[in-house]
Amino acid sequence: MKHIEAIILDFDGLILDTETPAYEAWRDIYRAHGRDLPMSQWAVCVGRGMVFDPHAHLERLLGQGLDRDEIQTQRRAEVKQRIDRQPLLPGVQEIFDQAGEMRLKIGVASSSPRAWVEGHLKARGLFNRLQALRTAEDVQETKPDPELYVSTLSALQVQAPHAIAFEDSPNGVLAAHRAGVYCVVVPNAITCQLPFDSVPIDLQVDSLLEVNLRNLCA
Repeated sequence: MKHIEAIILDFDGLILDTETPAYEAWRDIYRAHGRDLPMSQWAVCVGRGMVFDPHAHLERLLGQGLDRDEIQTQRRAEVKQRIDRQPLLPGVQEIFDQAGEMRLKIGVASSSPRAWVEGHLKARGLFNRLQALRTAEDVQETKPDPELYVSTLSALQVQAPHAIAFEDSPNGVLAAHRAGVYCVVVPNAITCQLPFDSVPIDLQVDSLLEVNLRNLCA
């Protein structure tokens, strides 16, 4: 039987719902210009960083340039306001507490920038409970590439078979799987609309509240 030594969690959409506010802010900007931003268009960047440029896309739809600085200032203020109101997603505090009681190492592997992830974790009292944090700045390729997981495992000094990953998106699941890490997927309001049928899922739950770490590790 494999002895579990660590858990590795995604951040956006798994620990904190930052994805819905980010999408809704851009959606509202599009609507203000008489255009739509379909979820299918936005979804390409979920779990892997911003590979889709919504500003450039809106300019192409309109056939004209827009003041990027003005729109970014507006968007950032709206996103911050919405995210600041967001609590931790259900079950996150419980997972951290269970891991602490079991003396498991805790890592976070995120395709987002370090300042973004670290800032939100510190604001919610979770940063000091981590033994490793790896973000976009730490790797050449973000998810679905396995490099973030490989780097996090190395920082934790844990081999892949002795860790459990928690992800909310297909890109995240693929990254964990390619690194050889058992993965629990917890789709959220946005990622539940994404195609999970093409990715290898070890376990899927509706909420982290359903997860009993002792039973899972056993």
